[in-house]
Amino acid sequence: MKYTEDFISRIKKEYPNYTNLHKHLDNGSEMVGRYLNDSFGMITENDVMLAISLEELRGKAIGIKRKKELYVEWFKMYRAENGLD
Repeated sequence: MKYTEDFISRIKKEYPNYTNLHKHLDNGSEMVGRYLNDSFGMITENDVMLAISLEELRGKAIGIKRKKELYVEWFKMYRAENGLD
């Protein structure tokens, strides 16, 4: 797949320690979608119970939302590139 520099940059910023994901991005691999789909996470009961503030939970929710949006963006690129739209 052909990923834009902007897309690559945003993913690397969101997932700075995922070196295998970075390699797949740089190689244009479709495996990027699997990484994105598997890694956005969720807010658990423990997160809620152990949170010190609502702002802490809000920050976590915003991060999850950003990651989900990156996956949706990848999925749209995948469908367009493979003539599925």
